[in-house]
Amino acid sequence: MSQGSLVQRCRADVEIHTTADYATAGGIAALLLDGTVEQCSSAGTIQGKSWSGGLLGNIFSGNIARCTSVAHVTGRSAGGMAGLIDRGTCSTSYAHGRVQGEVAAGFAAETVSSVLNDCYARGQTRGVHCAAGFIARLNNRLNDKADNAQINRCYAAVRLKLTSDNGIAGGLIGENGGAEVITSYWDKEYSGTLISAGGAGRTTTEMTHPHAANTYINWDLNGIWAADENGNMNAGYPWLRNLPRPPQDDENDIEGEEPDVEGEEPGIEGEEPGIEGEEPDVEGEEPGIEGEEPGIEGEEPGIEGEEPGIEGEEPGIEGEGPDVEGEGPDVEGEEPGIEGEEPEVEGEVSINPEKKGCAGCGCASKDLRTSVKDLLGDWLLVVLCLSVLFMSTLLRRKV
Repeated sequence: MSQGSLVQRCRADVEIHTTADYATAGGIAALLLDGTVEQCSSAGTIQGKSWSGGLLGNIFSGNIARCTSVAHVTGRSAGGMAGLIDRGTCSTSYAHGRVQGEVAAGFAAETVSSVLNDCYARGQTRGVHCAAGFIARLNNRLNDKADNAQINRCYAAVRLKLTSDNGIAGGLIGENGGAEVITSYWDKEYSGTLISAGGAGRTTTEMTHPHAANTYINWDLNGIWAADENGNMNAGYPWLRNLPRPPQDDENDIEGEEPDVEGEEPGIEGEEPGIEGEEPDVEGEEPGIEGEEPGIEGEEPGIEGEEPGIEGEEPGIEGEGPDVEGEGPDVEGEEPGIEGEEPEVEGEVSINPEKKGCAGCGCASKDLRTSVKDLLGDWLLVVLCLSVLFMSTLLRRKV
């Protein structure tokens, strides 16, 4: 938490995963009270259980100026720059990343009686109840008293995905409690929606250079903003001068983001190779068991006259081999059961962080490893006994 402080010229590249219920998370700070964050940037992955933001989790009577966030954010209420901005201001800043939550937006999940000037959001937003390109819930009332909440000269070029049938999607604003939205826009083609609770929808051609005459009205394109004339700075959209270069499309493009946003899924599935990685060891043991049989067969050339009798024993020994190998499919057969649990695990991570219980692959993998080890131990003991019996038979015949 930062209270009444000035934070300047800092950068955070973080991996944050909170475990406590209702824990807020932010790249620079989880909570800012009556302070200012200026010329700061954040990157990495931020996963909270409540308010989560790329730069700040919650802002109360604070200010953000000339800041950037390219972090990927997950939380119950998640925003690319901030989870909640309450009676604060934000100016000349951008967020470009992947955002996922029950309520999610490219810049801020919710604002209360706040003013935002000359800001933009790009990337991807996936929400359950509300998904928006810029702000999911824009509120203009505090204790039933009207306040001056405004959005001025802002835009969003964010791909939206809503995961519930009765949710709300907004190209720029998801829900608006009465705040003013002035000369602000969203890319209705890129977002995939024609709906917003504020702002004006434009096509990609109208928003990128050379933009349409009815777009970016009264914007300072020679001072605060700059036109992306060659399309190599911000995919043709206006970019903010004197800020770090925004990510390029191939670094943070929507198509590249989607697997990551389903986000946490690859991390969960990433445990499976570990489970499958145990199987080669299991199968690797079976050749070792079979490898005992060539050793037994290796005794045969020494007693050629006894081969028929010895060979008569071998089919029994080799006959056990298929049983050992036959266990392999049973072991492998456990995997579909483990993989079958994944949809529930994926649902918990991407949508409902509150679910308890087994949320990872470790729960099922322990049972699999234990059963495999017990199986190998039993068959190794059987092969060892047969080998001793066989050797004693050979010795008796030599005597």
